[in-house]
Amino acid sequence: MNYESSAKQILNVLGKDNIQSATHCMTRLRFVLKDEAGIDDERVKKIPGVMGVMRKGGQYQIIIGNEVAKCFAELKKLGVASGDEPAEKPKEKLTLKGVGNAILDYISGSMSALIPALIGGGMIRVLLMILSLCGVINESHDRRRCRRCADRAVLPGGVYICRSFAALAAAVHL
Repeated sequence: MNYESSAKQILNVLGKDNIQSATHCMTRLRFVLKDEAGIDDERVKKIPGVMGVMRKGGQYQIIIGNEVAKCFAELKKLGVASGDEPAEKPKEKLTLKGVGNAILDYISGSMSALIPALIGGGMIRVLLMILSLCGVINESHDRRRCRRCADRAVLPGGVYICRSFAALAAAVHL
């Protein structure tokens, strides 16, 4: 893919003067634009390398894929201002959908810190079941003792730890 050509086409469609700032994540170019209304999404989607577009959180996002860093580097060469979002983020209209998205974003962001602990507890249980089926540990006594130890480390006995992680993640996500 010719990233220079794609970057030039993106810049032509969005308008260099219309871009306040640009950044990227793992798969998307993220633009803060002065005016999103005049952008033709279909024209952007036809640019080689563009997989799609999204308008979310005051940003115009162009989905590029895993090679987004190369395309972003070409945009920077063309003089696009990069960096974090500007201090004045355009306010979005308060809608029921926006409030629902904000609530779900907060909950998912807060709970995502617990996923590794839950996966670890599940993997310990799977390991114990496999060892029990292979006859390495005794079905009754050894398995119960190992499972109780694993549960205390990660799941029910570690409820206080899980609660602490959840509270910390919720506070950080605010």
